[in-house]
Amino acid sequence: MGTYDDWADVEWSAPVEIQDLDQLDPDFESDLYAIIGAVDGGHQWTNIRLLYIGSAYRQHVIDRIRQDHEAYESIEKYLAANPRRVLLVKSGSIVDSSLERTSEKFVRDIECCLIYCNQPSCNRKCKESSGARAVHVRSFGDHKPIKRDCDCT
Repeated sequence: MGTYDDWADVEWSAPVEIQDLDQLDPDFESDLYAIIGAVDGGHQWTNIRLLYIGSAYRQHVIDRIRQDHEAYESIEKYLAANPRRVLLVKSGSIVDSSLERTSEKFVRDIECCLIYCNQPSCNRKCKESSGARAVHVRSFGDHKPIKRDCDCT
């Protein structure tokens, strides 16, 4: 691991189907969310694909996802081309970091680092460069398909 100005640990929740958003824990204070395409394999999700990573700073993930977003058109095209797939959502909370207080800018830097590192197909920004401060993000909990460690300089 290189030298980083800042770091953050992000805990990810178990995924829920997008039509079951109300099953997300309302007490899980989320800073981030991920939208995933997958096939229901009966007892487990298969053919998992990370579609989108977003910020939910000071909003509940349910409220953020229900707002219009430019990426949703791309996600709808993905679903039309892959009719067997369903959308899953997981929320991510910054549970520890190098900063005493989590600011909106810091959450956006973490979001950009995760996008740059994971290259979700429906994100547009942060794909060529993280554009953020030098940061290390460690994901844990039910983080897959999000990479466990992301280093952005």
